[in-house]
Amino acid sequence: MIDVYIAEHIKMCADPHIYPDEREKYILSAKNSEVRSQRFSVWKLLERAVEDVYGKGLEDFAFTRTEDGKWSCDKFCFSLSHTQTIACVALSDSAVGVDAEDVLLFKSRCESSPNFARSLAEKLRGDGDVIEGNSGLIKEWTARESAFKRGGYECVFAARPQDVTTVWAEIEYFIIAVCGDGADSARFFISPALGDSYGKGKELTLNLQYKLV
Repeated sequence: MIDVYIAEHIKMCADPHIYPDEREKYILSAKNSEVRSQRFSVWKLLERAVEDVYGKGLEDFAFTRTEDGKWSCDKFCFSLSHTQTIACVALSDSAVGVDAEDVLLFKSRCESSPNFARSLAEKLRGDGDVIEGNSGLIKEWTARESAFKRGGYECVFAARPQDVTTVWAEIEYFIIAVCGDGADSARFFISPALGDSYGKGKELTLNLQYKLV
């Protein structure tokens, strides 16, 4: 089972006390305050998701960070993503990847820079693939990002796993791609902001779009 949590960013408190210490150092190492807030928010959302799904706090698990920046846990698999305004977390008992993108910002960049869109489409296109328009481009990009985060690929452009399902969920003007075993039955939750933490997630009923990549 894959559980996906989505929430707006929350305000980071002056003394966050994040577990583990390495994550706190990582958050505070960002020079930009918005980046610190995004890193803080997505980790607090992970905290909420873990409490909802497993009934435990983060302190009950061990977390590590690889040299390339990927975080992992000793008891479950997870993936993190965030845009300028939302945080997104996916939990699973097997490898999982999630990517969230702001559709309006993505399309705006493509429209203002046709060279960017053309170059990205060429890099993402596989043998015989046709990527039609900016909507197709953002779907292909998020699918590859989620596959890359799931693991096993050196770069986003090479991430084309076989026999693994990717699903897309559209929520307002965001698109969220989830890649992993059981993605076709993924559950999506939205958590309310409560000061510097999140409230219990409320399950959403969504029309998911599927792709075997």
